Amino acid sequence: MNIQQALKRRKKFFNKRLEIRIKKAHDYAVDENIHRNFETMAQLIKLLNVDTTTSEGTTIFYILLKIDRLCNILFRKKGKVENETLEDTVAIDLPNYTDLLDEILLKRGFYEKK
Repeated sequence: MNIQQALKRRKKFFNKRLEIRIKKAHDYAVDENIHRNFETMAQLIKLLNVDTTTSEGTTIFYILLKIDRLCNILFRKKGKVENETLEDTVAIDLPNYTDLLDEILLKRGFYEKK
């Protein structure tokens, strides 16, 4: 691969990334603060004292992220979400993450033996 081929490849992926960022920004960012979702997650992780260096903490992070996205879908003022449905978030993603958390907690011995 020469430099022209490498740069052509980078440009192709840059354009694709930019296209995706624009689409996703419509769903998750707010005009006043395009980083609001990241700042919210940082505050939640700190407030709830979630240790994201553990598998259970990482799973809780994803559950909180889904809840943040759920709130964004339900309470946003920008119109219909384009890249994620309410049903996907509530009926599929959140239960899947909860199931994964259950499995991790069981594996790691967090549950009391009966």
